[in-house]
Amino acid sequence: MGMFEKQQAISVKASDGRKKVKKENREREDCFKTLTEAWHSSSQRCKLSGKNNYIARLAGIMQEGWHGEDYLILFSEPEIEAAAQRYGLPELLPEHHIIGIVGWDDFIVRNRTGEILRIPTVPLNTRYLEPFELPESPLLESDERFVGRIKWYVKPLVFGGEPENESNITWVSHEQHGQLAVWWNQQYRRLTPAVP
Repeated sequence: MGMFEKQQAISVKASDGRKKVKKENREREDCFKTLTEAWHSSSQRCKLSGKNNYIARLAGIMQEGWHGEDYLILFSEPEIEAAAQRYGLPELLPEHHIIGIVGWDDFIVRNRTGEILRIPTVPLNTRYLEPFELPESPLLESDERFVGRIKWYVKPLVFGGEPENESNITWVSHEQHGQLAVWWNQQYRRLTPAVP
């Protein structure tokens, strides 16, 4: 094979490679379009946007990281029911669905009408529900120091714990956080029986 034929073969291979990349990009764009259309049809449930979160939430991947000054943990659609059970929401905060956690101290919940609210992890008392606005496009900045960990006050603030006292702060797994939140909320309800 002469030099001209070799150059021509290389050009054909390069052209085929470019065509393959273009085809893969079109397939990715089509896939993303399908995912975003599916997400838009269900977006009233969570009112989230942003390419990364569409795909992550549909794929069942929890998102966590910084959004401005707030550290957010946003559960994917498939994780919401498991998180509700882990935190005892059906019993402790009926008619609300957990969406995530903000600042490690508060749950982000959605009520039956679709309103997004925040409420302290302890106590889960409806009088502490406050409106919360999820960011339109929560592109969360990951922070490896906190991934998979949640700050917990050894003695919760409602029981007199001090938020500035370093000995009152520990870091726990998501599973441990659920167990602690349920236990402390049960203690709160036992001590204050008129809790709604």
